Amino acid sequence: MSKLKLLILNLFVIFTFVILICLGSWQLDRKEQKAELLDQIKRTSYETILLDNMEITAENLNDWLYRKVSIEGSYMNGLEARVFANLSNPRGEFGGAGYWILTPFLVKDNDVLIVNRGFVPQPNNSNYLKYNDITNNVSIEGYIKRFEKNNIFTPEADFTEKITYLFNKEDLSKIFGIEIKTIFYIDLIDTSISLPQSNETKLTFSDNHLSYAITWYSLATVLLFIYLYSLIISRREIR
Repeated sequence: MSKLKLLILNLFVIFTFVILICLGSWQLDRKEQKAELLDQIKRTSYETILLDNMEITAENLNDWLYRKVSIEGSYMNGLEARVFANLSNPRGEFGGAGYWILTPFLVKDNDVLIVNRGFVPQPNNSNYLKYNDITNNVSIEGYIKRFEKNNIFTPEADFTEKITYLFNKEDLSKIFGIEIKTIFYIDLIDTSISLPQSNETKLTFSDNHLSYAITWYSLATVLLFIYLYSLIISRREIR
């Protein structure tokens, strides 16, 4: 084997080995994140607390995620946004492709919370309860959720149709035309209305990251073994 081919082979093996190790380490990191998420979900069994006097900041948000809270206010006049979703294993009647329906909720001191009122399947895209005034003061109950960040794979929001693909705070601010000051939104629990279909917060998650990590590390080990074995064999042949 020429020196150039040997160099290319060595670089390929090193590159592949590093990639496999990184993938295994990434899965271990994801396992830690999943463990934290599963711990947060346990909070859904806690008693409901009043949100009015609670101060939720970027520093303590993790301590509040998935806490069940209640608050009084009014849904804002005709303002809605839709977040595309594919709801699998629904608790309610409807699932599949559709949208989460988001509505601003006006509370005391004119603060605004974003409420995910629930899921509407695509065939019922326009056939669901809408709020067209702010005269009715209601009490809502739901889980605290974190806004999401767009990534390079996130489709661009359709501001004309008021459709987004993640619970992105900046996109929703543009759609509603209001400044969203909170760092969280509320996933509604109320099941008294057929559509939007609320109480669909995902509370079960698989945790296969350890087995994935073992797979990547095993492949890296096998690659290294084959490479070293081939070197030994080639040196014997030279002798």
